[in-house]
Amino acid sequence: LRERGATLVAVSPQTPEGSAQAVAGGGLDFPVLSDPSNAFVRALGLVTEPTPEARAAHTQLGFDVADSNADGTGDIPFPTVIVVDADRRVAFADVHVDYTTRTEVPEILTAVDAVIAR
Repeated sequence: LRERGATLVAVSPQTPEGSAQAVAGGGLDFPVLSDPSNAFVRALGLVTEPTPEARAAHTQLGFDVADSNADGTGDIPFPTVIVVDADRRVAFADVHVDYTTRTEVPEILTAVDAVIAR
């Protein structure tokens, strides 16, 4: 992305400290912004609250989303990629309602290349 002149930014419901730990611990070379109450993704309609059964399953697996979220909720943002052009218009958006899936890198690069080609 950098070679194409694009910037990657991630948004996380963790605290700013948690986001900073994710960057350091994951060796990430892009910023992870904190959205501690999911306000940004909620405004975009990109957040879900897991069912009690799903939360119980997560807890049984040793992971409680509420422990990671700054606001203590179990809300999960949908994995989403948004490509914004230089005029701040959305040129591409891909939302995954299944939080275990993600947009593939070639699809992101194609979207970025389409913006560059304009």
